[in-house]
Amino acid sequence: MSCMQDHVLYTPAHKQRLRKFTDLFSPSTALANNYHVHDINPGLGQGSNDLYDFGRICLGRGHFCFKQATQLHCEMPFRSFGITVFLTGTCQFTRPDSGEEYQVKAPQIFLRKGQFGPVVFSIPARTPVTTLSMEFNIELLEKIGSSIRQNKVTRFFQDLDRSEVMMLDTLDPKLVCALHYLVGLPKANSELDLINIEGVALSLLGSLFTLPSQQDDKYRKEVEQAIAILESRCSEKITIPKLARQVGMNECYLKRYFKQYTGLTISAFLEKHRMDIALLLFSQGKAAQDVAYDIGYDNFYYFKNVFKKRFGYFPGSERSASVD
Repeated sequence: MSCMQDHVLYTPAHKQRLRKFTDLFSPSTALANNYHVHDINPGLGQGSNDLYDFGRICLGRGHFCFKQATQLHCEMPFRSFGITVFLTGTCQFTRPDSGEEYQVKAPQIFLRKGQFGPVVFSIPARTPVTTLSMEFNIELLEKIGSSIRQNKVTRFFQDLDRSEVMMLDTLDPKLVCALHYLVGLPKANSELDLINIEGVALSLLGSLFTLPSQQDDKYRKEVEQAIAILESRCSEKITIPKLARQVGMNECYLKRYFKQYTGLTISAFLEKHRMDIALLLFSQGKAAQDVAYDIGYDNFYYFKNVFKKRFGYFPGSERSASVD
């Protein structure tokens, strides 16, 4: 594989850190100059760590479970800007130079910036831990910061002269799903795999930098209530005025913040949810007209057109032809 090997920035520093863990990790499997995999020594535990150096960002993923309580002593003598995510497990990390200590219980996201020096990770025995980290450079931060509105993530990275760590206190459910998706992608075996992984990582980074601001968060509860109503009562006739009254919001505000939170209008969200249920019901062998009725469509032909437009086909075309 040769994907993006001309822009390797982070790999040398990563190799330098791993030299201290020769007993813990097996020798690196270098599938490309910018992609390395390290398996944990089977005598010490299970799992692996892989690193993708794409130049403007560097992605690291870890899945491991140690047989005994383990401490990882890392030196970070260089300036770094990025995020560290713990998706499963618990651990503790400390910065001996500053005396800072953090107790981690997944899921948890840390924003970090500056020059940290030594960092110690303490991981309990027989505790599966899944981590994800992303590094990025100042140039990318400056480009992002000048093109989007301010939120707690962008404000954290504005003052680049300070060395600091910040935990995100609340995690967007969609963001957590995206993190699990990225961590769960198979290890790269081709150049196309590398391109896909970089694209997903960049999309995730974009989601972080466009999290709703605290001002917008005050409507999150109402939007989540609206989502619950739409999902649980999708077979009913649901109007926006009625939905707004049920969640105690102004109609205009509900439409605005619903789209901001979900990325979809209320009608588009309801249609997508209905179609997802229809697909499930079809997979269970249910008749087309029954499916239409169960998810709230009185007009079978309209339901058929919506389904075909979304998925590109309509199940049981031979049987449905008799209906036509």
